[in-house]
Amino acid sequence: MVMGMLSKLWKLGLVVAIVFLAGCSWGRQARTIDIAELKRIRKAEGAQRVLISNDIRCISADDNNVWIATDRGVSRFERATNSWIHYTKEDGLSSDNINAVASDRNLVWFGTDDGVSQYNTETGIWRTFREKDGLKGRRVFRIAVDVDYVWFGTNNGINRYDRNIDSWSARTPEDGLSHDIVSAIAVEDEYIWIGTHDRVNRYSKLTDSWNVYSARDGLVHDFVTTIAVTDNYVWFGTYRSGISVYNKTNQTFMKPYTKADILSSDDIRSIAIDGNNIWIGTANGGVHRHIEVVDTWVRYTKDDGLASNNISWISAYKSEIWLGTYDSGVTMYDKVRNRWITFVEADSPPEDDVRAIARRDDSTGRSYGKLWVATPGGLLQYDPGLNEWTRHGKKDGLPTDYITDLTMDENLLWIGTARGLASYNEESKQWQFYNEAEGLTEDFITSLAVTSGDGPTKTIWVGTNRGLFRGNEENHRGTEARREEKQFRFSVPPCLRGSSEKVDLGGVSGYNITAIVQEGDRTWIGTDRGLWKYDVSRDTACRVPTDGLPDNYINSVLVQEGEIWIGTRGGVGIYDRDAGARRSIGVSEGKI
Repeated sequence: MVMGMLSKLWKLGLVVAIVFLAGCSWGRQARTIDIAELKRIRKAEGAQRVLISNDIRCISADDNNVWIATDRGVSRFERATNSWIHYTKEDGLSSDNINAVASDRNLVWFGTDDGVSQYNTETGIWRTFREKDGLKGRRVFRIAVDVDYVWFGTNNGINRYDRNIDSWSARTPEDGLSHDIVSAIAVEDEYIWIGTHDRVNRYSKLTDSWNVYSARDGLVHDFVTTIAVTDNYVWFGTYRSGISVYNKTNQTFMKPYTKADILSSDDIRSIAIDGNNIWIGTANGGVHRHIEVVDTWVRYTKDDGLASNNISWISAYKSEIWLGTYDSGVTMYDKVRNRWITFVEADSPPEDDVRAIARRDDSTGRSYGKLWVATPGGLLQYDPGLNEWTRHGKKDGLPTDYITDLTMDENLLWIGTARGLASYNEESKQWQFYNEAEGLTEDFITSLAVTSGDGPTKTIWVGTNRGLFRGNEENHRGTEARREEKQFRFSVPPCLRGSSEKVDLGGVSGYNITAIVQEGDRTWIGTDRGLWKYDVSRDTACRVPTDGLPDNYINSVLVQEGEIWIGTRGGVGIYDRDAGARRSIGVSEGKI
């Protein structure tokens, strides 16, 4: 009786139609690339820090959006606005641990560790389906969209949702499914292919019948992780055993692909169909691309532009190949522009390219409060109390995400960028921006420093790639180091006395200012052509003689008692102020 009812439910509304893109299954489009160009893909400069997490579980792309499922929620790229939106349990997801996502016209389906979530992109309404609603299994691993149905692979079998009558039906091992954990689903016109931890199941939509395939039938391994279907073949990726290919015409398995012949790894995590191209993602060996028409294999790794060799998902959509990783976000291959673009987690500290760090000091000089980090991918703020990172960038009004330097003055954070100067007041939470209208005629900021003068006024020194500016904190108006009157004469080492209240640093106009360090009433200024000293109280400046320094290009300056340590491109130079002597420490001395 139960089997009869199940059979009727499964037959209800079955139609024969062309199946469109199925969620975390595979889009198809006939297009190939000149083989000579396959390995000459251009890398995009830097990664875009936009994702909610770097642990990618699944990707679904359509005309309007790209949906990226992670272990901490969902990241959505909205094509119309070229912007990113994140969704978590607080927004309506049943769980933040998302295993699968599938775009279905105006609906988006999410498979989570706590049931199924559905989001309507037109109304913004969320729905949740759990076992009490008819879903069998709590954890949902795979989703595939059919014409009238949506298929869900769970930890308790295969579920089918009928969108026409809003009802659920399921098949479990009790009904003949080979295993309760469903790890792969592929939809085609006549059949539904279901991979599990133990063998592959093929369901016929026309006859409501099942076939089960195992290693005895030619499957390379019974633990199937991914399935992809072409016109003539079905591709099966397995756990640590390579790939099996099933010939639909002959209904037999062909010779498998393994690490012993062509693959970089036998641990296959995703297969996607892109016209005549088969994209194969491995757990630790990067991506393979098989071009069927010419039987050619090409391998891509991190060295070629992938974010990581640890691939978790591949989704092909029109001219885009989206490649998710377990540890390093997403890489998208743009076939039209022939380049890689990488997207990584937004609110996390970059490990490889920190330009500056700043933190507020109290009256004793002790640092406290939030930590600020400058990177080419944005301004990062770390709250030690909450142990949370927040990213600030163009979305907050900054002219660019490329942050070059930081300096903190009480509650005011000064921010140098590749497109101008900004400040942020930690107490009022107000941003302010400075450019040519305020007298800052150069916009690529290279270094910053705040110095104290007589009385309450303070000076902000702004180094750029084409000279030095000084601004008064009271009105924030910058004044370029003058190019006329008492300009530095670079061949003359003694200090020059300025005759006005403005320091005369015309000699460094056009120079790349690389470092600014305050020491009492002195300011040390590093450039690409040597080191300068400015005396604030006397308003005089001079160039420090360069003889004895390992190189004239100054990278950094450290002030110690009686000595100035100078980091250059050729080593470390030490300037003894009392003796006026200079010495260097470099590789040639065996000390570095």
